[in-house]
Amino acid sequence: MIVFFALAAAAIVFRIDNWPLTWVPMYAEYVPVEDIPVRVWNLEEVQRGFLAIRQDGGEERINPQRLNIPRTKFIRLYYERIFGLGPPKDYQSHLALSPANRYLRELFDPDPATSVFWDWRILYSLNKSLGREPGQPDFIVEVQAPALEYLFSLRDLNDGGGLTPLQTRRTGLARWRDEWVWRWNNDEI
Repeated sequence: MIVFFALAAAAIVFRIDNWPLTWVPMYAEYVPVEDIPVRVWNLEEVQRGFLAIRQDGGEERINPQRLNIPRTKFIRLYYERIFGLGPPKDYQSHLALSPANRYLRELFDPDPATSVFWDWRILYSLNKSLGREPGQPDFIVEVQAPALEYLFSLRDLNDGGGLTPLQTRRTGLARWRDEWVWRWNNDEI
């Protein structure tokens, strides 16, 4: 019993979020913001899918049916990953750590905000899923995902008055870099 409680206390002290024997109440950090961006998903955009530009200059569409993945997973790729947004828990897991905890945590779990390159992951996954290799004419070198985004002002939300968000069209973009060729068969996503 003493060993169990010592291990559970260590998980709380070091904020180990994948601890199998306990629930650790973490990720309670308030991050102040001025504006709240909300990307609005559109069924037609998702059905059309990514606009992919090949190495030979041609264009094609890549949708969830073509990749044989569920639409909900494709929506995450289309509206989050291509815009450089990882899973929220990845980001939250590195908030408000003390210097000692940050050092210990990042020995084994680097901060995803600085260590994950979504462009590489998206292009690697799409090309591997379609059976394409670097140097082939149909190799995908760029992927685009246009999306409608509303920008809500926190001041307007707190006033309780009329809400008129700013509407913008943003395009998520993932581009191939030639220095990634060495990683192609030597690295996992």
